[in-house]
Amino acid sequence: MKRKIFNIFLVLMSMLTIFLFSSENATSSTKTSKSVAKEVISIVIKDEKKVDKIVDKDFVVIRKLAHLTEYFLLGFLLINVWADGKKDITVKYIVVAVLIACLYAGSDEYHQTMIAGRAGQIVDVGIDTFGAFLGSLVYYILFKIFKKRNKSINNT
Repeated sequence: MKRKIFNIFLVLMSMLTIFLFSSENATSSTKTSKSVAKEVISIVIKDEKKVDKIVDKDFVVIRKLAHLTEYFLLGFLLINVWADGKKDITVKYIVVAVLIACLYAGSDEYHQTMIAGRAGQIVDVGIDTFGAFLGSLVYYILFKIFKKRNKSINNT
């Protein structure tokens, strides 16, 4: 039971993080996105001028990847709430996780319409939903791989 509560807590923290990012006005959001992007890219590319150029040139793509990544994590965490402790899971777990994430993405985009300089975009709901699908699909695949692996270890 404690584990289930912790898993729900992780989902709520993921949702809170998304909400807080969405609560920033346009100027703050752009500044935060660029700062995070620069930190991530500088892990691979050490030349600060090249990093700045990449961030400025590909900023829209970077923002969309951020959406995908946030919701990938949310999808992964959502399916984990129901799958944790189960002997097997089905595709319905993916469907439920993606549906919840899609509804949250829609509410998040609506929320952004109330923030100065921000706008809700249906395209972002689609990107978010796809990210949640990928996250829950990865969880599902890993679950099946580890289940098969554990079954073969226990049979030897």
